Amino acid sequence: DDIKKFVAQTRKGVPELGMSINTDKSTVSHSFAYAAQDPHADRREQPTFHYGQDAEGAIEIDTNTDIDTNTDVAVDMDMDDAGVNRIESPRTSCIVSSSGARLFPWCGLLFDINTGDVMIDYSRFDNGRVENSLTIDSDGHEGDQFFRRLRTFVRPRCTPILYDPAINRVDVVMTNFYQMMLYCAVKTVAHLRSSAYKVTHNPAHTTKAIGDTILFAFRLIRSSLGMSATKASENVAGRRPSDFPLNLAESLWLSWKAFHDVFSRLSDQQEVHRVLIHPALERSHGMPKHQNTSILLEHAFNDFDMSSKIRVD
Repeated sequence: DDIKKFVAQTRKGVPELGMSINTDKSTVSHSFAYAAQDPHADRREQPTFHYGQDAEGAIEIDTNTDIDTNTDVAVDMDMDDAGVNRIESPRTSCIVSSSGARLFPWCGLLFDINTGDVMIDYSRFDNGRVENSLTIDSDGHEGDQFFRRLRTFVRPRCTPILYDPAINRVDVVMTNFYQMMLYCAVKTVAHLRSSAYKVTHNPAHTTKAIGDTILFAFRLIRSSLGMSATKASENVAGRRPSDFPLNLAESLWLSWKAFHDVFSRLSDQQEVHRVLIHPALERSHGMPKHQNTSILLEHAFNDFDMSSKIRVD
């Protein structure tokens, strides 16, 4: 009832102030129904509004359904040409992933509405936003700056909510880590394309920069999970520190696999892939022993949608 009242009130707004919700920015994760109140009519005769889009994106109102007399909300109704009461539907926004999961976007995150798993919504970096948010250094120390820039690509995505096994299943933790490194690889390509820094001039330095970034992310996640669990244990009796489900070898393999999957698909990065990325992946032997690792990463790569984030040709 609280949800129904909230939706109805936001749609109604505050008429005396000329305020109401923008329906183009209103989202719901599932269908539900609520009743409209007419103070001048018998409440048992009120129609019930069913939230669930039809083919035209509108809501058909069932006027023959009894309603909960405890419902106390009001909305405006219109009559279409056929005489059917309709109300505009809020925009449904669930995203269906490659694996079939239904995800609800909120504040840059994706929430699985069935399991509660949490992921990052990388679609907000579509349409060139990756390349438009770069800082390129031209101070004569491009190599050192490149080393530092790589860490900025992963730091914001090392938040505990993405890797806590108390929140996410292990396969989701793997997906989150792999996609973070896909994003890091895409940002790295964008940086290399715009910078005077040339990987092939000093491949050992670049390999070390990427390797150190992987270690930085791994340690930051473990540290963040430990601090998060410690704070929670002060308020929740019996709470034990959460361990990062991936070990270092698995994290290294997933990271180099992400760089491989990005660089191998870009025609202008084939030399870098051959000289640097592919050998590093070959040296990694920590492929997670998940029964469906290959399929899992294939879905994760498809959902990341690299071609929408960086120029492929």
